Amino acid sequence: MKQFLSYSWLGLVVLVVLALDVFSVLPPRFPRPMEKTYLEGIFHVHSTYSHDGGGSIEEIAQAANNADIDFVFVTDHNTNQGFLDGKEGVSGKTDIFIEDEVSIRLGHVVTVYTHTSDRKLDKKTIGGYAQEQVIGNKRFHPDTFQVIAHPTSLKHPWTQWDRITAGMEIINFDSLWRRQLHDAPLNFLTTLGLSFVNPFLSAIRFYDVSPKSLEMWDHANSVSSGHFGILGQDSHQRLALPPLGSIAWPSYERDFKIAANVIRPPEKVAADFPTRKQQIYKWIREGRFAVFFRLLHPYDGYNWNLHCGSDRYSSGDRIAFRDCRHVFSVPNSPYPHTVRVWKDGALHSEVPVHAVPPELPLEGPGTYRVEVWAKVSSRFGITVSRAVPIVLFNPIYVE
Repeated sequence: MKQFLSYSWLGLVVLVVLALDVFSVLPPRFPRPMEKTYLEGIFHVHSTYSHDGGGSIEEIAQAANNADIDFVFVTDHNTNQGFLDGKEGVSGKTDIFIEDEVSIRLGHVVTVYTHTSDRKLDKKTIGGYAQEQVIGNKRFHPDTFQVIAHPTSLKHPWTQWDRITAGMEIINFDSLWRRQLHDAPLNFLTTLGLSFVNPFLSAIRFYDVSPKSLEMWDHANSVSSGHFGILGQDSHQRLALPPLGSIAWPSYERDFKIAANVIRPPEKVAADFPTRKQQIYKWIREGRFAVFFRLLHPYDGYNWNLHCGSDRYSSGDRIAFRDCRHVFSVPNSPYPHTVRVWKDGALHSEVPVHAVPPELPLEGPGTYRVEVWAKVSSRFGITVSRAVPIVLFNPIYVE
């Protein structure tokens, strides 16, 4: 009897410790900015126009409005029927753009073309042109561009690294959870279980970036500069569970709240939808944005620029080498932050934010990019103790 009671007490202590650990990591509370000085966008979402999509474009728009998202790219498989059906436009406070995730021999590419005369092409022609574009036979309108989807996916990886498009997904949510399920099933099941108990903690355990994706991105820019990295949610709101059917998990809104692509507009954002669409597409094509883990902190306060005398440069800019300084801005946070500077695919410097010098000299020509990582640990370090990439800035090219 005494032994039974001792085991009961031990079990109770374990449960209390686990509960304290799980609920020691809760979302920080920050005041909402009075007026956002940036745009937050979601790229790569599937609706019921795809065979594996779980929600309508109207549901996607509602989820984006609930998550305070400024624009969403709906990218259904090998079709832009949603565009032809007039589903593109403004919904509440969110712009809905409709493009096409095209399957080609080398993998999947999101082909961005509805802002050009290519929007008149049929889906068979788009598919053929996409393959030709990747292998170097340009067929599209000059303003049409492509993004490699989920390049390190287990299901549909990119198969030829010497064939590079305008951009690539450096983070893809669908690939993240499939990789975790494949490599560490118990870890995945724990993360899944926590999503119903503490979604914030679950997201921290889930959110990551594949070193291979970053390596591929840096390789692309070493071959020819100007290739942007983007976050692709690859949201379906549908998880197939054969032979049981499927469930609506994870929800669009959940995915949208975790992270986004953030643009600091270099000019005034247009009031009308067609002009605003052209602006956003141009800024993305030029790499004038960052990938941001928005669940951890509002974007206000994060920034990276090159200061060259009185001139200021940011992601996507191309400049001639001269006397310049890296200048970083990182807001106060309950989590320790580390700044990493990469040059030509090699780690140039890594400094805890409290030790970051006010200015860091620019050292020669090259492709420079910056990452900011946050270290998040639960009370006892049981359920989480890891660094997460809170900001991944697109490069500045110094020639």
